Amino acid sequence: MERISTGIEGLDELVEGGFPESASILISGPAGAMKSLIGLQYLVYGAEHDQPGLYISIEAFDTELQWDAEKFGWDIQALQDQDKLLFTVYDPVELPKFAMKTLRSDIVINLIKLIDSTGIKRVVFDAITPIALEIKDQSEFRTIMFTISKLMKEKGVTTLFIAEESDEKIVEHVEEFVMDGIIETFFEKEDSENKPSLRVKKMLGTSHSAKLHRLEVGKSGVRVLPYYY
Repeated sequence: MERISTGIEGLDELVEGGFPESASILISGPAGAMKSLIGLQYLVYGAEHDQPGLYISIEAFDTELQWDAEKFGWDIQALQDQDKLLFTVYDPVELPKFAMKTLRSDIVINLIKLIDSTGIKRVVFDAITPIALEIKDQSEFRTIMFTISKLMKEKGVTTLFIAEESDEKIVEHVEEFVMDGIIETFFEKEDSENKPSLRVKKMLGTSHSAKLHRLEVGKSGVRVLPYYY
């Protein structure tokens, strides 16, 4: 099985050297638990190593990510100018396009054009939660995620789907049936502080750590610490 580096310090070691190529991986957890930062860092690393990436932002692109990118010295603009890193934003009024009746004639066609024209190898969907809230029907939402995931696999694209925790338990609708990998993020209490943490719950064809590992922000990005608790 071919693997691609996550670009996250300490994460490759937990998943036998990287994500399975062409896999669909869900990253879920509460707001502020570094999910979007992990997604962007994954794309930036790929873009810097001849694996163009696409960041699909649902509703709005987090401006805090732009500040983080500058802080870490990621030259996002240069990567964009070289067509190595692309950004697409779907506004709330565009969410109905993700319904099955229009998905293939709109979203899928546009994705195929972008992938074929730029050689995209990595994609991040941030986040799928608004799509689920818009669609409402669990079965249709699962079919939508399956359709997108299948397209990414056929194109040889390794995809991260980010999901926020919610009362609707959106993650449960897709994780076991659609996703090849599942990474959960948490906040754990330590010394009266909430510390962001990560656990690999599932990864296709991979002997992975199932322990809880601390997440930390360093000078060049987020990293997964080797010890666990």
